[in-house]
Amino acid sequence: MISSAEGRSSLTGCLRLARFDAQGLRMIDLSPAGALRSFWLVVYLLPIVVFFDWQALMRGVSLAQHGQNEGQLFLVGWLVTYLFGWAVFVWFALLMMRLTAAPALRKPALSAVLAINNWLDAAHALGILLLVLLSGILGSELAILLQFCLLIYRLVIQGFAYFKVFGDNPKIAGILVVGNFALTLYMMQQNMELLQLIGMTP
Repeated sequence: MISSAEGRSSLTGCLRLARFDAQGLRMIDLSPAGALRSFWLVVYLLPIVVFFDWQALMRGVSLAQHGQNEGQLFLVGWLVTYLFGWAVFVWFALLMMRLTAAPALRKPALSAVLAINNWLDAAHALGILLLVLLSGILGSELAILLQFCLLIYRLVIQGFAYFKVFGDNPKIAGILVVGNFALTLYMMQQNMELLQLIGMTP
């Protein structure tokens, strides 16, 4: 599990990376054990994602209770999509390491890539949560615009971190960032299709 000290250190590291301070990487455990522990974020962030999708989830529950298959399909699809969103980048990173990294560097490089990605996902989710909570003050349109800007900024930060990790091979860093962006768009499309399944439009 992730200790509170590690959580604070890693999120602080993300904030330093957001200021383009490479020392932020030293605050994130990039070892294989650290990368493995970072997947506890799948559990820790679930309540935040449930909060984001609360209205859709309640509609899915209501439809399921009334015996409509769309509700059951939505609930199962929502959970599968959430878990798949975490797993798909692992598969992509594994493939890229096998194709581009020297055998001796694959394991440490993969660990660094996954730990950075997972902790940036956590920081991004907390940022989105803050914008959602402030949407009443900011207005929904501005809040949505800022959420999109935060997504782009998150990819920029990720690129900065990966370029520091793969300083001698920046092409790998570029491929990982572009691939993650493509995967993000794909997951957004999957979420929109799930919402349409229960008669909700994004």
